[in-house]
Amino acid sequence: MNFNSLLKSYDKTHFKFFLRSLLRRSSPFYSLIFQVTNVCNSRCITCFNWKILNKNIDKELTLEEIDKFTEKIGNLNTVTIGGGEPFLRNDLPEIIDCFDKNNNLLAVAIPTNCLSVNKILSKTEKILNNFRGEVKIGLSIDDIGEDHDKIRGIEGNFEKVLETYRGLAELKKKYPKLRLRLCATVFNLNINKIVDLLKYIRENMPMIDFFGGLELLRGNYNQSQVKEVKPDELIQIIEAIEREVKDEKSLYKRVISPMYYKLALDILKKKKQIIPCRISAFYPVIDALGNIYPCENRDKIGNLREFDYDLIKIWQSKKAKEIRRSIRKKECYCTHSAYQIPNIYLSPKMILKIIRGKY
Repeated sequence: MNFNSLLKSYDKTHFKFFLRSLLRRSSPFYSLIFQVTNVCNSRCITCFNWKILNKNIDKELTLEEIDKFTEKIGNLNTVTIGGGEPFLRNDLPEIIDCFDKNNNLLAVAIPTNCLSVNKILSKTEKILNNFRGEVKIGLSIDDIGEDHDKIRGIEGNFEKVLETYRGLAELKKKYPKLRLRLCATVFNLNINKIVDLLKYIRENMPMIDFFGGLELLRGNYNQSQVKEVKPDELIQIIEAIEREVKDEKSLYKRVISPMYYKLALDILKKKKQIIPCRISAFYPVIDALGNIYPCENRDKIGNLREFDYDLIKIWQSKKAKEIRRSIRKKECYCTHSAYQIPNIYLSPKMILKIIRGKY
C-alpha cells in the first residue's frame, strides 16, 4: 500500500477516528475504561474480576458521583463500559448521559454476557435515543452451543446470545449508529475452535463485526481452570483473520486487524513490549468503587472519593508518574487490543508497515 492509497482509505477507517479524537482533546485522556458494577449473573471461567464479583455493591459509585468526576476531565474519544455485567446496573443509560454531556464522546462501547435480554434491548434503545455518538455493543461469544455455556458457567447462555443478537439486529435497522461487535476470550480450551466460531458468526450473525474482537486471556484469571494460549497456537487465528480480510476495503480490517494479532504473537513469544506503550499515558481504568488504575494490569494509584472526584489530580500524582515511568521502561507487557491498537497508530515503525500493507 502506498501513501496515496492510505489517504484514500483514511476517511473509512479507525485511523481517522483515532486522529480526530487526539486533535479535539481538551483533556489529558484519550479514552477510559469504567467498570460500572461488580454485579454479575454469569460464572465465566476466564473472568479476571472473579474475586470481586457481587461484592461491595453498596459502595459502588453513585450516578451523582459519576457526574462529578466526568465534569472534570474534558473531551474523551471512547468510554468502554465494563463490569460485572453492565446492563445489570439500572442507571446505565443515565451514566452514558453523563459522559455524553460532560465529555463529548465519539463512541461508547459496552460488552454484555447476553443473559438479561430484555434489559439489554430496552437500555440499548434508551442509550441510542439519547447518546449522540456511536454505540458499540459487544456480544460475549466464546464458543458454540453447550461449549459456550460451559465456559460461561450458565446453562442456556448461548440461546440467550442468539436472542440478544436478533433483538439488537432489529435495533440496528432503526439506528444505523449501533454497531455489533464480537467479544471473545481466547484461551487454551477454545483456541482450536475459534476458526469454526468465526465461520458460525459470519453465517448466522452477519451483523457482528469480529475484527479486533478476539481478546487473548489476560489479567488475574483463575489459573486452576484456564491457561493462556501458546504463541504457536495463535498462528491459526492470524491465518483465519487474513483470509477474512483479504478483500476488505477498510484499511482497519484489511491491514491493522491482522497486524494487531501478529504484534500480539510477537509479544507472547518475546514476553516484552514490542512497540512502546504510549497510549497508557492517556487511558485510565476506573472500577465500580472509584479506584483508579493506570491500566488493567498495574496497581491502584488512588480513589476518586479521596481526591474530590478529580481524576486528573490522581493521574498527576507521584505514584501514577512512577508507574508510567515503569511502563516507558518496558517493565511490563500485555496483548490488550484496547492499548495495542492505539499503540500501533502511535508508532512510526508501525505506520510505515501500515503504508506498506504488511507487518
